[in-house]
Amino acid sequence: MVIFFITFQPEICHIIADHLKDHSCWVFDGFDNAIGVMQNLINLPDLLVLDYTMHNHEIFDINEFMDLVKRRIPKIYYNDPCIVAGTRAVHWKFLIENGHGFKRDIDPDIYMDVFKRIEEVIVDPDISQYIPLMQKPRPLPKDFYVTKMYKEASMKDAFNRLISFKIEAKVPENLFFLMELLYRSQDTPLSLEELQKQYEEDSRPIKISSLKCQISKLRRYIEDNPDFKYAIVKRKQGYLLLTI
Repeated sequence: MVIFFITFQPEICHIIADHLKDHSCWVFDGFDNAIGVMQNLINLPDLLVLDYTMHNHEIFDINEFMDLVKRRIPKIYYNDPCIVAGTRAVHWKFLIENGHGFKRDIDPDIYMDVFKRIEEVIVDPDISQYIPLMQKPRPLPKDFYVTKMYKEASMKDAFNRLISFKIEAKVPENLFFLMELLYRSQDTPLSLEELQKQYEEDSRPIKISSLKCQISKLRRYIEDNPDFKYAIVKRKQGYLLLTI
C-alpha cells in the first residue's frame, strides 16, 4: 500500500511510518510538494494521512483536487479530535466507507491493519504529548466556577471600596493615582524606582523625593479615615498597600 503523510509535523509522521515498513510511506511537509508529486503520478496513493491542524488552514483543498482529477483517494486525519465511532481505527474505517474520499472499488476492511497500527503509535503517551489536538483536557474542578466568581466578585468589591475611600476621604487625584498603583500591585512590593517608572509610563514624571512626600501625604489620609482599614507599609523590596 502506498501511503502519503501530509503534515505540519513530519517528524511525528516519520515515527508513524517507521511502524509501517511493509508499506511504501511518503512524508510531506505541507501540501505543496505532495500535490506536485501526485499530479505527476500515474497511480495515486492508496491512502492520505493528513494533519487535522491543516484543515481550513491551507488555501489548497484536497477535496477540490480530487474533484479536479476525478479520482478519489481515501483520507484520514491522524490527530482528528472529533472521533465519533469508538476507536480511531473504527472511526477512520467509517470515514472511508462514508466520507468524501471513498473509492467504491476498494474494500475498507483492507485498511484496518494500517489504521490499528497508526492508532497504536499516536495514542502512546510518550508520543501523543507532542501531537497537536491529542492532549486530553485537564478535568474541570468542581468548585472552579464558584471559586472564579468569588475571586472576581472579591476583586470588584475591593476596588469599589478603594473608590469609596477616595470619595469619602476626598483624596486628590495625584495621591489616588499612587494609591491605585500600590493597590494593583497586589502582594508585590513596589520600590520607589518602580513607582517612578510607572509614573513616567503614564506621562507623569516625578522625582524620588516627591514620591516620598506623596507617600507620607497618602498615609495621613489613611490614618484620618481608619474605618477603611488601609495601611501603607514599607518592606525591604518596597511599599505595600494592605487592608488591616
